[in-house]
Amino acid sequence: MKNKKINRRKFLSQSLKTAAGLGVIASCDRRTIIGTDVRKPSAPLGLSKKLSKSENGEISVILSWKPHDFTDITGAKTETSITYKVYREDVSQPIAQNLLVPTYTDKNGLEENKTYIYRVSAVDSNGNEGPLSNPLIVSIQPFVTVYRVKNTNAVPGTISNPNINSEEVKKMVNEAIMALTGQPTVASAWESLFPNITTSTLIGIKINTLAGAAISTKPQVVDAIVWGLTQMLNNTFPEYNIIVFDDRNKDDQMKKSGFPIRDEPGKYRIATIYWNTTLNGVPITQSEPDEKKWLPAINIGGVYQRVTALIDSLDYIINVPVLKDHSAAGITFALKNFYGAVENPSKLHGNMCDPYISEIYNLEINGKKLKDKIRVIIGDALLGCSVNGPPGPANIKPCSIIAGTDPVATDTFALDIINSYRPATNQISMDTNGAARHIFTASQPPYSLGSTNYSVKEIIL
Repeated sequence: MKNKKINRRKFLSQSLKTAAGLGVIASCDRRTIIGTDVRKPSAPLGLSKKLSKSENGEISVILSWKPHDFTDITGAKTETSITYKVYREDVSQPIAQNLLVPTYTDKNGLEENKTYIYRVSAVDSNGNEGPLSNPLIVSIQPFVTVYRVKNTNAVPGTISNPNINSEEVKKMVNEAIMALTGQPTVASAWESLFPNITTSTLIGIKINTLAGAAISTKPQVVDAIVWGLTQMLNNTFPEYNIIVFDDRNKDDQMKKSGFPIRDEPGKYRIATIYWNTTLNGVPITQSEPDEKKWLPAINIGGVYQRVTALIDSLDYIINVPVLKDHSAAGITFALKNFYGAVENPSKLHGNMCDPYISEIYNLEINGKKLKDKIRVIIGDALLGCSVNGPPGPANIKPCSIIAGTDPVATDTFALDIINSYRPATNQISMDTNGAARHIFTASQPPYSLGSTNYSVKEIIL
């Protein structure tokens, strides 16, 4: 019995010596490394990108990934220090190495309308390079200018009691529309957006009042737009030819948002798509039969829906969304705002609302594309919601108006604004290929609604 115990000790001693000679204890027990480290570190996770374009036209891809957790390929936490390598296309030759931080900016000969593939690896203190990260495919679409007008004087109060200043908001909207069009006056700026405009032209303003008073398009923004429109045609464009609308079944939420249904001579009309939407002389506050309110049902991504007849009646539309995150789509802004044009949008929330959002924005009604009727986006980001959207309440105060003509670029920028606030509430960032995937879908055929790349022209008042 005694000899057996001695033999076991010899056996264990010899086993340890053998393991030390090989450099590691068996990986299954995940103990501290003995001897030379030959284990490779695990692959970096969370590779993501942000693109920018300088004034001289230089394109940058800013890569970032999660800091390494010092685990090796077995999952054991055996690493003591890590550097990183970055690869583009050629996985045999890194474009950067010995990086101490999990970020890298690539500016080397990038071109629009080309696609690049990036990967990252981790290298430990002994020079062991681990496996490559999952590939990140970066399609460099053309950069589109988005305009942001920021004015803290427009929202001098708190988030819960913002005390919005209508005159300051009017300044913001005027600056945004003149910058976007490059026109010297408010009147000429608005006129340039509406080809062949006359005093008979009907212009719709699509708002968002889903959350009632909690977080909806602000009346001050709409009033500023209406004022600008009435300056057209030498101050002769009729205010009555402007129809503000949303999809609330009853007017309670619109009323709480500051938009009671109305049809009064000399004032802009406020309508819900569940009332009179044919604009045929019947008061807008009087409900029409269903066959007049709705166009025939059409296939929207495999779901049949009726679309409001108001879309057909209007000559042009101004898209006025409010800045909010969304539990299903990641974000609701310019693209998703037109869920308010269909009869039952609740049926279009599967698969994170993708591709339904793109399908609606790309609708063709009586030979005319909805996307072509939508002439401009004037996004209300005076207040916003970076978590618990879309019902809110508001929890951020960007004090901004976001203007553009490209809904994809505008939404990508809006998403980045929301993401900038999310760490403060321990929320993860969202991506156009992930939680807000409908944005990327909208940029691709068959929709081709715009570009996910933007440059920002910021105006501070």
